[in-house]
Amino acid sequence: MNTNLLNDISNSVDRRLKKVFSLSLLDISKSFETHFSTLKDPRINRKKLYPLIEILFVVLCGSVCGAESWRDFVLFGQKKVDFFKQYFPFIHGIPSKNTIARLFYSLNPDSFKACFIAWVKSLQTTLNEVIAK
Repeated sequence: MNTNLLNDISNSVDRRLKKVFSLSLLDISKSFETHFSTLKDPRINRKKLYPLIEILFVVLCGSVCGAESWRDFVLFGQKKVDFFKQYFPFIHGIPSKNTIARLFYSLNPDSFKACFIAWVKSLQTTLNEVIAK
């Protein structure tokens, strides 16, 4: 990802997320945490330096803003870590691309899909409009 594109993505996160969801980001992060709390973290307990919810939140925000690869998510997360700390602790910062990739490869896709759909439906209900079909 080139630097200009990364800067464009980074600078647009607040505007895009608020435009897409038109809720406060704090409400969105709490709703996100509620709906994804049922997702089983497949990692071994001693390997859980980065909380599952934080990794998922970085990837979701990065996806909304145009990140397309594991490296993009890391660069995006590093650029916006102060922004993310408004919603989750991020005590250890942003994980590496390998950590993010390993996590996503080991997640149960059906469980992830169910959490994501339930979360989006809750936003649809809250907003009383269709966000995604």
